[in-house]
Amino acid sequence: MRPFLPNSAALKYALAPFIALGLAWSGASVQDSAVQKISAAAQEILLASPEELLAHPDRFLGNRVQITVQMHSYQESWNPFLTRFGPREFVCLRGWSDAQFPWLRGDFEQPLMRVFARRGSAAEWALADAKRYQRFELTCAVRAVFGGQPWLEVSAVKPLARNLGTGCVLHAARGLEFMEKGLWQAARLEFERATAGALPRVAREELQRLIALATR
Repeated sequence: MRPFLPNSAALKYALAPFIALGLAWSGASVQDSAVQKISAAAQEILLASPEELLAHPDRFLGNRVQITVQMHSYQESWNPFLTRFGPREFVCLRGWSDAQFPWLRGDFEQPLMRVFARRGSAAEWALADAKRYQRFELTCAVRAVFGGQPWLEVSAVKPLARNLGTGCVLHAARGLEFMEKGLWQAARLEFERATAGALPRVAREELQRLIALATR
């Protein structure tokens, strides 16, 4: 007996459900892949120095960035302009970059960075007891660029072990005063005292440079 062979039309209708199911699986696979790529892009964090971020804020708009900031103080009031960062919703912190040295009067009085933490958020709690000169690795979303400045919302806070301290800043400032007066040995001793403790690399390198200048 010859086997039954369905004609092409019958075969097409018989296989239609399986073809549709295969296409659905394929489409789901492609869709899942696209979602994974979008998710990976959303999770990407760009490393940036505060100086780079301030020089080219438009390059980072809409992205998340990771920056290192040394705590200066809370800013009590500010004008949010057209941004979302109103004082009812956010707290504002000022801080120095690692390339700034608070023992210099100009750097001390002009901290480069300004960031915002939403009130009641984990970021606000993590920064609530921050002391001056503490260093943090902050993950921030660049929400806006206004007035040529990036407006940053903090989403994650990581305290860093290496910090400047009040003693470091005072000794370094005294060393500079002694250098101006030509008191080289006294200046060198002050700079050496300023290097005590676990300092950030850039700060330690600058103090070592000053020690070399004062060594005569």
